[in-house]
Amino acid sequence: MHIICILILAANISLPPIIPFILLGSYWIGGITMGIPGGGPLISNLNNFSDIELEVFFENIGTDLFQYVIGAFILALILGVITYGITYSILLLKRRFAI
Repeated sequence: MHIICILILAANISLPPIIPFILLGSYWIGGITMGIPGGGPLISNLNNFSDIELEVFFENIGTDLFQYVIGAFILALILGVITYGITYSILLLKRRFAI
């Protein structure tokens, strides 16, 4: 019964405020992986959000899609490994101490 509750809670997690950080993090990691200094032109232009025009923002995202996709895969892999480690540790402690 507990497994079903955990499954339902985990499946319904929605974190919209974190989405911009995930998008920019993917773009930044992709830039570092591809050897682009500063993570790419989009990251280097983020000194002040009021300086960015929406059209330029979406134009850079479109032209740097490959950089974003590479970064997204790497970020997903890193976060997956971290989540696995945390979950495994919690389950190991639960089994050891019968919480």
